[in-house]
Amino acid sequence: MEKIKKINRRIEASRHLDYKEGEWVLAYSGWQDYALSDGSGLTRLGTNPKNPSHALGILGMPGFTAYMGLLDIGRPKQGETLVVAAATGPVGATVGQIGKLNESRFRGSLFLMIMATGMMNLQKICLNGLTQDR
Repeated sequence: MEKIKKINRRIEASRHLDYKEGEWVLAYSGWQDYALSDGSGLTRLGTNPKNPSHALGILGMPGFTAYMGLLDIGRPKQGETLVVAAATGPVGATVGQIGKLNESRFRGSLFLMIMATGMMNLQKICLNGLTQDR
């Protein structure tokens, strides 16, 4: 099983000048109850983030990968059809939503996901839950 590395943390106590008790951070401390840090590698999330988990998803690596991959590298034009492999994963689903905001037609590829998981209801999830164009 792969070790969980990046996780949201609320600072319980601090002697560090830059980090205060009650502040939320992203830390590479793994999954555990408490961790010690010298402050290196921490990313501030503020004292009362509404959804701290977004820093691991839509505002974290999957969101950044989707945004840069689609808009900086792919550069789709309005009205083009956007085909996304594994559109039910965190990056693929986000690419589809960004594509729809960019007025592209969104088509997700389900074949690989169905073959890997055997879940035939993925088509329903992709068509209904991810607002894929039909």
